[in-house]
Amino acid sequence: MTDGQMLAVQFDEPGGLDVLRVREIARPVPGADEVIVAFEASVINPADVKIRSGQIPVRGGSLPVTLGYDLVGRIAAVGVDVTGLEVGTRVAAMSALAITGVGAWSEYVRLSAASVAPAPGEPEPAVLAQLPLAGLTAWQGIDALKLQAGDEVLVTGAAGAVGKLAVQVLLGRGHPVRALIRDTTQVGQVPAGVQVETDTPDAGSVDAILDTAGIDASTALRSGGRHITVVPGSAAEAAKLIITRESGEMLADLLDMVARGELRLDPTVRFGLRDVRAAHERLTQERLAKIRGGRIALVSRPIHSPVHSPQCADTN
Repeated sequence: MTDGQMLAVQFDEPGGLDVLRVREIARPVPGADEVIVAFEASVINPADVKIRSGQIPVRGGSLPVTLGYDLVGRIAAVGVDVTGLEVGTRVAAMSALAITGVGAWSEYVRLSAASVAPAPGEPEPAVLAQLPLAGLTAWQGIDALKLQAGDEVLVTGAAGAVGKLAVQVLLGRGHPVRALIRDTTQVGQVPAGVQVETDTPDAGSVDAILDTAGIDASTALRSGGRHITVVPGSAAEAAKLIITRESGEMLADLLDMVARGELRLDPTVRFGLRDVRAAHERLTQERLAKIRGGRIALVSRPIHSPVHSPQCADTN
């Protein structure tokens, strides 16, 4: 690799797995209020798959697109106006890819300093990397509900990445929670201390609904209750849609919960950046089989790749 270059996972046009390319691109330099983060780990989110396939357009930037929302890594450089963040500090961040066009699946990532937060020593980066997008989505969705003390909240998709974090955050804030899941096979994915539902609860039985699954459970809402969805195109047409925004401040609060043992994170299956196609294949296989084998993580230095994959380096 030549000086001033780095590896990045990109696509030139939306499509299937074959559009993914690992190629050399120019290494970024920070603006005055920006930082450069050296990549250690990320995870594959449903939004990454939807962007790759063209279901979600990228409003910022232009083709080719570098994929990736979540990031854990170490500060490699800081802008002249940045304070409180030093080179070498491990941080976590979420890059709002669909809005900004800036993806996290590259060896170095340029982000606003306000978007990153110092990360605790534990858990390791490949596990912690599942927190930024899912955690911020859950946090901002809950904030948008404007809950009062004692309000009972129904979380749809409570066994999913966003849903299970939302349940834990709500419990941490002292709210009674009902967890709506697909079927009884998902019971073990739901945090303890909540009432589990496999069907929409009785009419008028909850004060608020946080939809993380794209389904309409609005009949369960009491009169005057609040309904938020974090899923574009949700069947819950009356719910207010929240689009997750970058926030180092909110992420710091979530990381504090992790450090205190108040948020449980899933195990991960790790792939190197060069094995990104195999990682996407693994995710597709698990979805088709309706199994959950841990979050799929991309890491800078994998101990081994669990699945052999053909090289997807750009040979053009």
